Amino acid sequence: ETAEIPASSGSWFSWPRSLLNGTETAKAKMPIAVQMALVFSDFCLKSSIKGVSLQLFNIDFAFRFGELSMSAKARKEKSVTLEALLKTMIKRGATDLHLVPGSPPRLRKDGKIVPVSKTHLTAAETEMYSLGLLNEDQKKRFATNKSINISFGISGLARFRASLYYQKGSICGAFKEIIKDIMPAQQLELPSTFFELLDKRLGLMLITGPAGSGKSTVWASAIDFLNERKSLHIRTIEDPISFLFQHKKSMVTQVEIASDVPSLRQALAAAQEHNADVVGISDLDSLDAFTGALELAESGVLVIGCAQASSCQSCVNNLLDLVPDSHTSSIRNSLARNLVGITCQYLLPKKDGQGRVLAMELLVATPDVQQMIRNDTQMLYSLMDSGTAGMQTKDQALLELYKKDRIDFGTAFDMMDDPAELIRAG
Repeated sequence: ETAEIPASSGSWFSWPRSLLNGTETAKAKMPIAVQMALVFSDFCLKSSIKGVSLQLFNIDFAFRFGELSMSAKARKEKSVTLEALLKTMIKRGATDLHLVPGSPPRLRKDGKIVPVSKTHLTAAETEMYSLGLLNEDQKKRFATNKSINISFGISGLARFRASLYYQKGSICGAFKEIIKDIMPAQQLELPSTFFELLDKRLGLMLITGPAGSGKSTVWASAIDFLNERKSLHIRTIEDPISFLFQHKKSMVTQVEIASDVPSLRQALAAAQEHNADVVGISDLDSLDAFTGALELAESGVLVIGCAQASSCQSCVNNLLDLVPDSHTSSIRNSLARNLVGITCQYLLPKKDGQGRVLAMELLVATPDVQQMIRNDTQMLYSLMDSGTAGMQTKDQALLELYKKDRIDFGTAFDMMDDPAELIRAG
């Protein structure tokens, strides 16, 4: 019997060209009913060639070089579709699906990354899953930028957000469901001060937190809270659209960067031209986004921005660090004038092990806070610690959750900056 093995990446695997002396294929004599093992460079791989099952001939043909070649059984196990993986994510109540070559598909549930199966993904599979979602323009942008955020829908299932990127030369993907039924803000157990900030007619409100802290969920709930209660034109600017808002008492228009408008800067300018009362910005993490948000707030719009930060004080410092030295003074003054307040949130495992609970730090733009933003932000934490105007620090929020028996002592202790009061209470 004779079998051809492609030398370059083909249907099964790549044979090292150096072994073939430049030829494109190699002929291998494989006697039937003879067990055969090929060991090369400490790698071993069960395989089939040209669709012929080697198990039929009692042959164990082993090789791993370039693309992975699998037995018929292994190929069947790996024939899972992206749709099936996304269905699994929804069924298990996970928030994220991660696809990385060399790893099983993994879900994030209750803050933990867990494998879906024991079967590892190949680079070819993650590329197939990812590139199959992109149109030609998106493929060009992905090739240039090496990362892209998109949204897409699967009929009869849901809409999803995909963040595609490269890692060690291979394409990876992180997927989230675009939530249609937005969680009511009242169900999130948010402090009353949060709703007082939302009641402002104009200014800049910032919803922040570390990665994976649920800040996008709170941001969407804040938008929908206003949508249900006030007669406004609410404009969201997203990259990509991650929540689907229904028109309720307000009218909500959603703009996606690249799909609906070429750039964030143009989207911000258009919001004012289109007579928006409230503008929600899903990612306020660039100089353009920050200065554009301040300009909108100056014009009489309530801007609700979402940003990544580890605390309210670090959020202020992070934003000011974006600004060139020549403009620092004017931007400090603008932020002091227009800031409504900042929240910073943290998701913690509940004491009973059933899900997670939110702790929220709050900074309210009182005259003292405004003065510190203009001059020196080092004492902002002390002002929050005073509890003035409903402000609270992370430690105070954690202590309150511990006293209510929502989190255990170890969780609170690990998260606190200064656990002295917790120790006294415990």
